[in-house]
Amino acid sequence: MSTLTLFDDSSLERTPPRVLVMWYPDWPVISAFPGADADDALVVIEKGAVLACSAAARAGGVRRGMRRREAQSRVPSLSWVEHNPDDDARAFEPLLRAIEHISPGVEPIRPGMCATGARGPAGYFGGEEQLIDVLGEYLESLGFPEARFGIADGPFAAIQAARADVVVPPGGSASFLSELPVDRLDLPGLADLLRRTGIRTLAQFASLPANQVSARFGAEGAHAHRLATGLEQRRLAVRTPPPELSVLIDLDPPLDRVDVVAFTMRQHADRFVAQLARHDLVCTALEVRLTDERDAASQRVWRHPRWFTAADVVDRVRWQVQAASPANGAAKLGIDGGGVLLGALSTIELVPRELDRVGEHPDQLYDRGRDDEKVHRAFTRVQSMLDHTAILTPTRSGGRSPREFCTLTPWGESPAPRRDPLAPWPGRLPDPAPSQLLSPPESVIVHGDTGVLTVDDRGFLSEKPTGIRYRDGRREKVTAWAGPWHSDERWWDLAAGRELARIQAVTAKCAYLLVHSSTGWWLEGIYD
Repeated sequence: MSTLTLFDDSSLERTPPRVLVMWYPDWPVISAFPGADADDALVVIEKGAVLACSAAARAGGVRRGMRRREAQSRVPSLSWVEHNPDDDARAFEPLLRAIEHISPGVEPIRPGMCATGARGPAGYFGGEEQLIDVLGEYLESLGFPEARFGIADGPFAAIQAARADVVVPPGGSASFLSELPVDRLDLPGLADLLRRTGIRTLAQFASLPANQVSARFGAEGAHAHRLATGLEQRRLAVRTPPPELSVLIDLDPPLDRVDVVAFTMRQHADRFVAQLARHDLVCTALEVRLTDERDAASQRVWRHPRWFTAADVVDRVRWQVQAASPANGAAKLGIDGGGVLLGALSTIELVPRELDRVGEHPDQLYDRGRDDEKVHRAFTRVQSMLDHTAILTPTRSGGRSPREFCTLTPWGESPAPRRDPLAPWPGRLPDPAPSQLLSPPESVIVHGDTGVLTVDDRGFLSEKPTGIRYRDGRREKVTAWAGPWHSDERWWDLAAGRELARIQAVTAKCAYLLVHSSTGWWLEGIYD
C-alpha cells in the first residue's frame, strides 16, 4: 500500500540576500571640493548650518548642525560652500559606473551611498573581505577617497554595517541589529512613539508580536518591525545604466565644402533621431562638436523650442560650419582664431544635452497647431537660404536702457533673456519704452533759460530744460519734461563704467528720450 506524503514548505524562508553597501559619510564635501587636500578644513552649508565637514574640520571642533559663524570661529581657515543636491547626484554618477565594472547591478540609495549584491562577486574574488579590498583599491585608483563598506543580510542591515564599517556573517543580522537604537529605522515619528512607550532598541521592538505591531502601528510599523528582526527579504532595485546616445562621425577623407558636409550629415542625422526614438526620447538641446584635420575644434550648444528633427540637426551642423568660414556662406572651411576650424573637417560629434519624453511634445488635436508648424518651416527655410540670424525673436529682458529691454534670439532657439527682467534695476527708465530707437543716437544740445543743461554728481539737472537745438540749427521748444533717471553703471570698472542721466521731453512736434553722458546730450529714442 503506497502512502502519499504531503510536503509543506510554508515554514521554509527564502535565503536572505547578501548585500554590500558602500558609503561616503562626507560625500557633499567630496563633490563640492574635488581634488581637495586631506588637511583642508572644508564644510558644506545648508540653511546656515553645517551639513557635512571634512576630517580636518572635525579635528578643529566643527560638527554637523553647527551654525556657520560658530564653525568659522573654531577654524578660522575654514572654506565653505552652499549645498547643491544636483551637484551631489551628478558627481556620484561616475562612481556608480565604476562600481558596475566590479559588481553589475547597483542600487543608488542616495548620493554617497549605494548597494549591490555581494554573493556573486564575493564568490568570484574569493570571499567578502577580498571583494571589499578589490573594490576599495579600484575606487582609490580612480581618485575616489577611502569609503566605508558593510555586508549583511538584506539592504537595511547592510546600511547599518556600512555605518560601522564591518562585515556581518550570514545569519547574524538580527544579533548585529539588536543593540542599535530605534532611530536607525529612519522614521522619526515612529521612533519617537516607540521611545515614549519605553522601546529604545531594535531588539526590544523586534521582540513584539508581529500581529500586534501591525494592529497598533499600521503598515509602516509592520515594515519597520521586519527590518528590526533582520529578516528583510527585499531584493535590490538595481538601476539600468543610461544608454550612450551620442553619435561620433569620422569623415575619411576630411571634407572642405559646406554643401558636402550637409549632404553627408543627412544619414547620420536620421540615425541620431531614430536612436533617440527607440528610447522614447526627443532632443531639445544639442551640442555639436566639430574637429578639423589640424585638431582645431568648434563646439556649440543649440536649443530648439520643440525638439530636433533630422533636418534640424543637418541645419545646425551646416550653420556652425558656416560660422567658422572666412565669409558667411563660403564653401571652403578654415580661418585662424579661437574656437574655429583651421582646415578640412575630420570629425563631427552630436551630443544630446537635454532630453524629453516623446509624450511631453504631443501634436495638436484637430490641426490647431498646423499653422504654427507652417510658420516654423517657412522661417527655417529662410534661415537655410540666408543665415541663422536672419530671423530674430525678441524676448523681454532686464536692464536700465531701452536698448537692454529685449534680447534678440535666432528663430528656432529657446528664447533666453540676457538679463533677468524681474531683478531690481536702479535708475531704470519707466514704461512705456520709446517706440523708435535711433541707431546711432543723434547729438543735440539741451538748454535752459541761462545755458546748456548739465547734470551734477547727485544726478540733478542744473536747471529746467526749455529747448532742444540740433546740430543743423533746428530748434524745438520743450513744453513738458520728466526725469532725470540717473544710473552709475559698472562704477568699479574704469574701462566699462559709465554714468548716464535720462530725461523725457515733450515738444510741439514729438516726445523724445534724451540721455546725458560725459560727451554731452544725445537723442536716443522717440515716442509715438
